[in-house]
Amino acid sequence: MEYRIGHIGYSTKDMDRTLGFYRDVLNFRHIFSLADDQGRRWIEYLMTPDGRFIELFVPENAADAAGTYKHLCLEVDDLEAAVRELAEKGVSSTPIRQGSDGNFQAWIKDPDGRDIELMQLAESSDQYQYRNGLK
Repeated sequence: MEYRIGHIGYSTKDMDRTLGFYRDVLNFRHIFSLADDQGRRWIEYLMTPDGRFIELFVPENAADAAGTYKHLCLEVDDLEAAVRELAEKGVSSTPIRQGSDGNFQAWIKDPDGRDIELMQLAESSDQYQYRNGLK
């Protein structure tokens, strides 16, 4: 199985300042926003020139308010096969589900307990559409 970095997620102390840094200083393209279940600002999505993504999260709690690493996302072409392969190597995952962005995901942890998202892009997702020049 080939694993590629899909995105890195950060919680941020000041969304507007952090979004401005990645967009205006580093010239990453702001491509879309996601709201939570209550319609509040939740995630801002940026795309790097090589088609990878950065997720900026509005802090969900006091621990996140310090501006922390949230997770590493590894993109795969076949999520079911990846989960099976990892299980054969003794790595358990969450069940596969479709995320709010339309992509399919399962979660594992590295040996130090850090979250790693395994993601298979759906052709209807914004990430797929932007990366492939459809939006």
